[in-house]
Amino acid sequence: MEKRILPNEILLAEAGALLAEGRDVELLVKGNSMLPFLHDERDSVRLRKLESVEKGDIVLALIAPGRYVLHRVRAIEGDTLTLMGEQAEIFVRSRMSVGVGTNEARMARQQQYVSQMMELLHQKIQESSDFIGALFDSLAPQLCTNMSRAQMMNEAWTARNYTRLPLQSISGVHQEGDYGYIQFLPDE
Repeated sequence: MEKRILPNEILLAEAGALLAEGRDVELLVKGNSMLPFLHDERDSVRLRKLESVEKGDIVLALIAPGRYVLHRVRAIEGDTLTLMGEQAEIFVRSRMSVGVGTNEARMARQQQYVSQMMELLHQKIQESSDFIGALFDSLAPQLCTNMSRAQMMNEAWTARNYTRLPLQSISGVHQEGDYGYIQFLPDE
């Protein structure tokens, strides 16, 4: 039998259409995000359309355009699913194992992540001033600041109505440098 490799955009779009028809789809696992339970190109998963998702279910999730992950649901809050795994860190920090493999692509993912994180933080702060205190408490061991909890809460609460500007990017080009590393040359 001939092995055919298709881009995720094509394969998973077709899988989604089949699932919508109520059919099951079996896929070979690609990637290591579910180790040690599922292994790259060794194990297969059978997908089926669920009427509802529960904590502990394994789902195929579209986390960015053309970027799918297979993960276990850790928590459900309203319409938001929290997935297990370290995909967020891999998505943001990895260069060679994700996407194009360039620093430029990694920086674009970082910008996407920070933008979405800021949007979520803004939403949570608008919903409740208690969120700020809970966030401060959970981050306290990693914070290096001389601001008290009350000061931090006051600053965040005051800033909640500020106009947020989009992240700025410096225009320029990425190119291979003298020693084979990619370098960024800003426009003048």
